[in-house]
Amino acid sequence: MGALFCKHAEDTINRTPHNKKTANLPKYRAFQKTCPNCHSVLSFKELMRKYLSVKNLEQALILASVCTVMSIPRMSMGKMPLQWCIPSAVCCLTLVAGAATAWGKYAGLPGIFPTSRRSLVGVLAAILLGLVFVPVRMMMDPTVKEIFARDLTPEAMSLIYPTTLTGCVALVLWAASFGVLFFQAGTISFLARLTGRRSIAVAGSVALRLYVMHMKMASREVESLPFMLAGTTIVGLVTAMLYIKGGLPAAMAFAATVDSRHFLLLAGEE
Repeated sequence: MGALFCKHAEDTINRTPHNKKTANLPKYRAFQKTCPNCHSVLSFKELMRKYLSVKNLEQALILASVCTVMSIPRMSMGKMPLQWCIPSAVCCLTLVAGAATAWGKYAGLPGIFPTSRRSLVGVLAAILLGLVFVPVRMMMDPTVKEIFARDLTPEAMSLIYPTTLTGCVALVLWAASFGVLFFQAGTISFLARLTGRRSIAVAGSVALRLYVMHMKMASREVESLPFMLAGTTIVGLVTAMLYIKGGLPAAMAFAATVDSRHFLLLAGEE
């Protein structure tokens, strides 16, 4: 078979020299020295071959560009210099999206875009679960908003709890694009490729989300209450599970549905 990429590691190669389907072969960890199926030597260069391929980077660039466009309203609300932020976001998200497009089907994952039926079922399940979470989050929002209001300026508050319809749309688009691609698709795909275990990939995704939340709260000198951490953990876990079951569309639908509560909060204030 040669020292190039192991056939058992590629979903595009359907059969091994022993005439067995790749999907039926046992899983193996990404960075061990040899493949247990064919005993081919696996080097770091070989493991990165698919990630750095032109085709994969093109797919990642398209996905990153779409997510960046969806994030532009949020950048504008934050008064960020778009001439610098847009190219930076495209470059950053291309690196993240590259992990999802290259390694999205390892450790039994369906990939970022699974079959149409699986995607549809995942989106419907995500919307239903999101509608269950909306009233729960709305009960928590007054307390969270009061905590933030003590230490944040009105401009900073408007990014977390928008006061305009445009702000709500921007928040929903950002959560369904940048947030899902960074915390779920990229992180889970990378950790699944690294460890070969979905459980570790999901745990790493939730841990990263909690860490980022803690850093943001610390930078704003806002205390992280236990119920806030619990809520973030549960939402992160559900989003990750939806991603590994229904791919990127399901995770995006759930994030958008949960954050759509801001429209209801805005309507209640008027």
